Amino acid sequence: MGTNATFYRIILGEGLLAASTSINGLPGLLKGDAPGRYVIEELTIPPGLLSLPKSRKWGCAIKHVDGRVELQPDEPAPCIDLGQARKAARLRNQPDEKAG
Repeated sequence: MGTNATFYRIILGEGLLAASTSINGLPGLLKGDAPGRYVIEELTIPPGLLSLPKSRKWGCAIKHVDGRVELQPDEPAPCIDLGQARKAARLRNQPDEKAG
């Protein structure tokens, strides 16, 4: 069994602009591009022929007029404990024993 392969892709509109195996390699790939905001997508490819790749929006690259490129990761979404959420929902739906 191998390890996952991870790629970072710069997306412009509906198309792929550039890709790198390292997030730190992306600013150099935007050297010839116009200033602006570019979407960064993280693509993870698990080993094996039957495994499907997974992608998620990593964040964005902002290219400034002076040529600087700033990478801004998205804030991670909070994890939800589904067991606790279900328990809380059951407790909310129970009739109040004191009412009556």
